[in-house]
Amino acid sequence: MLRSLILMCLTAVPAAAQTTSICQNHFAASMHAVAEPLEANTVTYANGAIRVVRMDVGAPACCPEYLVVLHPAGSGPDEQFRKCTLVSMETDLGFSRIEFASHSSSYDPARGLTLSFIVEIPHGDTVSAGGLDVTINQATGEVTLN
Repeated sequence: MLRSLILMCLTAVPAAAQTTSICQNHFAASMHAVAEPLEANTVTYANGAIRVVRMDVGAPACCPEYLVVLHPAGSGPDEQFRKCTLVSMETDLGFSRIEFASHSSSYDPARGLTLSFIVEIPHGDTVSAGGLDVTINQATGEVTLN
């Protein structure tokens, strides 16, 4: 039994380290990376206040896809502009694939809008299916990953 436990620990796939960062000056948030066709890779919520776009930088082959979230900066008087948040596996690595068309959404007034995506997560030479839950809170201007 101990041997089985040790083998399980050695072969376990580490948890994915999904992250958010600001879009400014990040190559994956550049307009040239917007996945085409645009109609199939962008969606809006909250009467257009929130826009989510699938980005595809093309390389590296393991992990070219990201999400860009354009959203309100918050509800305070000095927060009148939109923010841009990049969602990725790591700061400079995207997902192998984001199932954009089949995403789902839910809304909780206390937390905000949550979008759920099926993603393919890179692990060296292989990929595994995983989930990505992105919550956008218009009142605070925060984007969090669950």
